[in-house]
Amino acid sequence: MNVHYKITTAPTAEPITLVESKAQCLVESAYTADDVFITSAIIAAREYFEKVTGRLLMPQTVKLAMSNFSANRKISLGISPVASITSITYQDSDNVGATLSSALYTFNDYITPPIIELNYGESWPTTYDRSDAVVIEMVAGYASAALVPQSSKNTLLMLVASLYANRETVTENGKASVMDKTYSNLLTAEKTLGRW
Repeated sequence: MNVHYKITTAPTAEPITLVESKAQCLVESAYTADDVFITSAIIAAREYFEKVTGRLLMPQTVKLAMSNFSANRKISLGISPVASITSITYQDSDNVGATLSSALYTFNDYITPPIIELNYGESWPTTYDRSDAVVIEMVAGYASAALVPQSSKNTLLMLVASLYANRETVTENGKASVMDKTYSNLLTAEKTLGRW
């Protein structure tokens, strides 16, 4: 079963601020010439972090598309945290769109990544053969920057500082450098089981 993700409503705020990022980059707060670059680095760092770890940091609406319902009773959402399931739609065996009743399943966010579990005695409907036969729309990410774990924020700040200091490919002895081990370890610790 192939799974694809699409962000339909992007975050409207970032988990770290320009002020925090400038401090991490050792840039005086009064110096504003690089503010646009640092702001774009903040966005790039968050997007990279989310793609690598499957952990979405700020509120956003995401659609997960699959070719069919799971062969077992559980569907792993592959990303976390997930605040709520907006809808589950599917193309039935005649390729007619339908919405799955929320009475048929339970959303379980006590595990990471969260799952949708078919209720006892229920079964998944048969779907049409197409890559987006099932679409799960959900609200994902922490509710606010204040709830984002500090380890995640520190990882972003390290990446922003690295992007600021190295605006081109970092090389050692003529070869592309391996990512800083501390940053790499922090990023690895944040990964969920599912990935983009």
